[in-house]
Amino acid sequence: MQCEVCGREVRELKKVMLDGTPLMVCSDCAKYGKEIYEVVQEPKRIITPPRVRREEIKRRRPRRERLEDYEIVEDYHMRIRRGRERLGITQEELAKKVMEKESVIHRIEAGRLTPSIKLAKKLERELGIRLIERIGEEEFELEEEELELTLGDVAEVKKRE
Repeated sequence: MQCEVCGREVRELKKVMLDGTPLMVCSDCAKYGKEIYEVVQEPKRIITPPRVRREEIKRRRPRRERLEDYEIVEDYHMRIRRGRERLGITQEELAKKVMEKESVIHRIEAGRLTPSIKLAKKLERELGIRLIERIGEEEFELEEEELELTLGDVAEVKKRE
C-alpha cells in the first residue's frame, strides 16, 4: 500500500486528518496530522479465481457479429408503422418502449430518418418484425432468360500440386 503524502510503499497505513482532509499515510507522515482511525493493514493473501483453459473460454463466448455485416431493409418505415398499428399503440408509446423521443419515431415512420442497427433491433423486439438483414442475404429472382449455362457452371477446375 502507498502513503498518500510521501508515496512510499509500506505495509501499514494510518488514517489521519491533515488540513481538513482524511489521508492514508505511513507512520512517518502521520506526525503531520491528527490520527482519526486505527491502523489499516495490507491484506495478507489475495484470492485469485481458478484458471480457465482457452478452449473453455472460446466455447463460452457467443460469436460477436460485426454491425457492418448488417443493413436496414428498404421498406423499414412501412414495416414499423404496420407493426405499431397492428399492436394498437401510438408513436409516443412506442418511443417510450424503445427509450427514444417521439419525434425520432415520427421521422423514422415518415422515411426521413434511417434507424441505427441498435435502434432497429429494439424496434424488431418490440414490434415483432424484421428490419435488419445480413448484407448479401438478399434473394435475387432471375427471369428464365437469365438462366443460361456458362463455362463456369460446367467446367471443373483442377489445381496444380
